[in-house]
Amino acid sequence: MEIRLIIIGDELLSGQIADKNGQYLGKFLHKKGIELKNIKIVGDHEVDLTSAFKGFDGKITLVCGGLGPTHDDKTKKVMASFFNLEILESDACSEIVEKNYSRRGVSWDPDSNFYHHIPKSVTPLNNPSGLAPGLALIKDDFAFICLPGVPIEFNTMLEEVVFPLLEKSFKLGNKDLGRINIKTFGIPEESIFHKNKTLWQDLSMFGKVASLPHALGVDIEISRIDLNKHPNFSEKIKDLLGPLKENVWQYGDNPLEERVIDLAREKNLMIGLAESCTGGLISHRLTNVDGCSSHFLGSIVSYADEVKRDILAVKEETLNSYGAVSLEIAREMAIGAADKLKADITVSVTGIAGPAGGSEEKPVGTVAIGYCYQGESGSELLNLRGNRKNLKYLFSQKALFTLFFLLRDGRL
Repeated sequence: MEIRLIIIGDELLSGQIADKNGQYLGKFLHKKGIELKNIKIVGDHEVDLTSAFKGFDGKITLVCGGLGPTHDDKTKKVMASFFNLEILESDACSEIVEKNYSRRGVSWDPDSNFYHHIPKSVTPLNNPSGLAPGLALIKDDFAFICLPGVPIEFNTMLEEVVFPLLEKSFKLGNKDLGRINIKTFGIPEESIFHKNKTLWQDLSMFGKVASLPHALGVDIEISRIDLNKHPNFSEKIKDLLGPLKENVWQYGDNPLEERVIDLAREKNLMIGLAESCTGGLISHRLTNVDGCSSHFLGSIVSYADEVKRDILAVKEETLNSYGAVSLEIAREMAIGAADKLKADITVSVTGIAGPAGGSEEKPVGTVAIGYCYQGESGSELLNLRGNRKNLKYLFSQKALFTLFFLLRDGRL
């Protein structure tokens, strides 16, 4: 069963904000073996919405955006016109809106937004994370569902309301199909297939193979695996990837920061950080993991050399001799963080995220990652590419990989 998405918003077309709903829907459906046929972004104009709706192909169409109370929210009106439905007051919709407002501890004035006026024959949908109800028109052979454009509301409604509703009405996906995601580190794509020249062909026997190269490794996904034909596909695929055992860090989809916390929990160790160029990004990612407080002490954001020296006890002579972005400083930062935070394992980051600050010897993208664990300390120097935002993420990713491999293997 194919699904398509219409995204509404002038702010998307003007580049003021980036679309997140299409990406989320694509990932959500892909994991369930369902195809997202296409995505169309249109502005907040009735003629554009009508034109987009005309592409409706009788399958499942999701529309996000344009359900709010402002003058540019026209989805409800265009939906009614397109399906030739009268807009009427709905008691069921009123009940949903009343509960949504009550959940926030405020009263609802029906004359302020007319959320409860919806096209006839349309089913109002609960919005667990917001105020505006969704709208669903479902017949025997099609579904047309409108959702709010706010990402948290769209995501929550998709998982908790819309998908269960569609599963009752349509055969979605194929429960006899499986998938596996293999995440690697420290090996480029060409080296993977150099180690095993028939790997792609061998993996293709199980299903559809796709590779996603990135700066620090390659992710290989095998989808649409026939579970009836390959009931033990996971173990067989792992056998084929034997030559890459040292580079594979996960068979699955869990974020790296979650795996780090899992390993710290398994070994009952406390993590500490010293961050310079990442400015707290690594600690931000770790604290996104539920339960991290049991194994993450904190981070010392030592952006200025004075903080490195006065808080982390980095030596002045080391700063003068090697500079803030160096193997020596990264190592001393990690040792200093371990002492100050009383952590079992620490990682430090100091680098040049640009666009200024680089030199011929240390260009933008240079980063030093230090560590201190089990009485040993060390550091590594890399040069990565990207803009400032991308480099900060890559620096944080490399630091998390350092934590991961130290915790998993006891060494780098």
